[in-house]
Amino acid sequence: LKRKIPYLKMYLSRRVKSEHPGFGGSGEFIIHSTLTTIHRRIKSLERSLEKFETRASMQRDRRKKRAMTISLAGYTNVGKTSLLHALTGVRKPVRDELFTTLRTKTAGFSYNGTRFLLNDTIGFIRNLPFQLIYAFNATLMDIAASDLILLVHDSTLPLEEVLKRKALCEDTLSGIGAGAVKRLDVENKIDRGRSVLEGSIKVSARTGEGIEELKEEIHKVLVDGR
Repeated sequence: LKRKIPYLKMYLSRRVKSEHPGFGGSGEFIIHSTLTTIHRRIKSLERSLEKFETRASMQRDRRKKRAMTISLAGYTNVGKTSLLHALTGVRKPVRDELFTTLRTKTAGFSYNGTRFLLNDTIGFIRNLPFQLIYAFNATLMDIAASDLILLVHDSTLPLEEVLKRKALCEDTLSGIGAGAVKRLDVENKIDRGRSVLEGSIKVSARTGEGIEELKEEIHKVLVDGR
């Protein structure tokens, strides 16, 4: 809405001038009244976002008391939700579209007697407008509050594209205050591609290949390495 205000001002001015020749006081009132309504709507949405973020923060605190938290992060459409399925057995909607996951979805799994909570978060994308980053602030804060980030990559893509996306994701993580959070690089779709990142964990959420190895590595980092 904020981005549209300058265009709305221009549109309303032209519309009022065409329908009310001479413009004047009545036209100014129409424009002012319309923009006031829009500003009130923006304030209402901002208050709703603040309340949602407060509730989300309280939920994060409660979850962290119960188990260690891991967040799936990465470029959009790399298979994060499918990886959540493979790690936890919980089924969530999966579609080959941008922004299928718009808010954090959480499921748990246990390994070697330790309970972990896994967050599926919104996928990153190039040139994401600031207003959208603000709108997704709650799910991004879930990433920043994690004990570990699984940075997921698509192994079917050329190395150059994977590295570009990796750099963008790392910049975004730093920008939301998650730069210091422990991180593991995970290459998904290994059944359809080939490993391109040195030191990454190779998995296929579709076939289950590498999932146990990933759980073992998570346990090493968060439990054995504490």
